[in-house]
Amino acid sequence: MTSSTLEKQIKTLVVSILETIVLYILIVVPLEYLLTEYFLIIPYLSNNIKTSIFLVLLTVIFLIRYLRGFSKEYHPLFILLIFLLTGLSVFGYREYRRFYEQLQTYPKIYKISRKWGIQAVLVNIEGKNFGPTWQPGKVYVDDIEFIVKYWSPSLIVVEQPVPPRFFKGNLYVKLFGDDFESKVSNMIDFEIKNPDFLDELNFK
Repeated sequence: MTSSTLEKQIKTLVVSILETIVLYILIVVPLEYLLTEYFLIIPYLSNNIKTSIFLVLLTVIFLIRYLRGFSKEYHPLFILLIFLLTGLSVFGYREYRRFYEQLQTYPKIYKISRKWGIQAVLVNIEGKNFGPTWQPGKVYVDDIEFIVKYWSPSLIVVEQPVPPRFFKGNLYVKLFGDDFESKVSNMIDFEIKNPDFLDELNFK
């Protein structure tokens, strides 16, 4: 193997890695944000999934370069452009991580066990960033505060109190702290029903 061939192979490997980094960031950032923060499908995108995405991309890109042959000569401007794109991508990813970590200070509700309730009914609230067990926050449906029975960073169990009225509202979580400063979750539709409807159902 000549030194020229070795140099071209090294350049191919370096270009493949840089292209992988750029594509990885372009794929993982929107995927993570959409799945965990926007559509609220999963709480986290695990490191195993991220590593798998990176390795698959690297393998595919390197195979494409390999099949095209190592003899290809890369123009210096192309290599400079790849380095520039990689630098911008890494900088953008660093800023995104700061933004994403800030989002993790806010509670997120992913699922509740029921969409309606009557007095003394328990409601399970699944999500993330609810805060530690020893610092329980509060759960409301509009302005009505529910009774907290269990609190953990990813699961809350609350009991519906005797309501002053019956209505359709929004259930949300408020973190521990001063009410003016505590952070609030996304809102989920919830109906506080009149228990008389149970008698009507039994009668029918």
